[in-house]
Amino acid sequence: MARGVAAGSSGGVAQDETEQQVKERFCRFLLEFRRARSRRGSGVSSSRKKRRVSEGEELVYVAQLREVCGDEEHSTVTVEFGDLEAFDGELAVAIEVEYYRFERFVRLGAALAMSEVRPEEEVGQVFVAFRGVTRAARKLRELNASCVGRLVVAKGTVTRTSDVRPELLSGTFTCLKCGLQKADVEQQLRYTVPTICANQQCNNASPAAWNLEVGESTFSDWQRIRVQESPEEIPAGSLPRSFEVIVRDAMVERVKAGDKITAIGALCVMPDSSGLARAGETAVAQRTTGDLTQGVTGTKLLGSRELTYKLVFVANFIEPAGLPAGDERR
Repeated sequence: MARGVAAGSSGGVAQDETEQQVKERFCRFLLEFRRARSRRGSGVSSSRKKRRVSEGEELVYVAQLREVCGDEEHSTVTVEFGDLEAFDGELAVAIEVEYYRFERFVRLGAALAMSEVRPEEEVGQVFVAFRGVTRAARKLRELNASCVGRLVVAKGTVTRTSDVRPELLSGTFTCLKCGLQKADVEQQLRYTVPTICANQQCNNASPAAWNLEVGESTFSDWQRIRVQESPEEIPAGSLPRSFEVIVRDAMVERVKAGDKITAIGALCVMPDSSGLARAGETAVAQRTTGDLTQGVTGTKLLGSRELTYKLVFVANFIEPAGLPAGDERR
């Protein structure tokens, strides 16, 4: 898939043509992919066989989009990755290799398809879960830097799960200095406020001078799952490794402690602020003085402390290993 960047027609905002293509092509996949209801038809002429197959085909994901539209609790569309590979192999490869980059545009494509299926209804956040990824499942010990941002399959054993909590996905904020609102602020795995106020007379750049408008923001269910290596996968003399797995929307409450699970998603890297504090200290954000145009200054302000990171697996699909065919535990 060729990469191209074009300047927007207004405001000089750069738009990535590749990301727009992902959105449009995934929307087309959901609206046009057909799957045969029955494979019978041997012993008949080729013309009759073709006619029977075409009459027996159904728009699988159009039917699922209609169901999701009527679901008041969840808004997750489950896609067989093999269907996507058969319909648009180039798109499937792009999503697999750069999943974290394209994930937002895959969801926008699903929302666009849903708005075409049900134009009379308002469409909010839509999630896409990929199942049936044929790549070999990786052990937790095999998840490393080469997996960051890619669509991978991981397996392990659940040791504990958190309560289901609301997560802010897209926020609307009001500037406390001038009252101007900023809508649709995408959250980046942490609480994210606008960088600067759009009012040129204000130019508020303080993270503390913004108020979240809860009624105009978008939330979703969220759960943290702790997954550990299975006993048979731990090398002799080694301690078991574990990861945090984040699931959203319809994927919450699908597994419990003790389950051996398979998760499909992307490995993400996040700064581990707890590693910057000494024992007994609490990490506190402080206002710094000086030139604010310097941007990222590395570890200059951290003294001799080491900047550490932690790996988090953000899963779009999760299920206990060895489920019977057709059992999706929704």
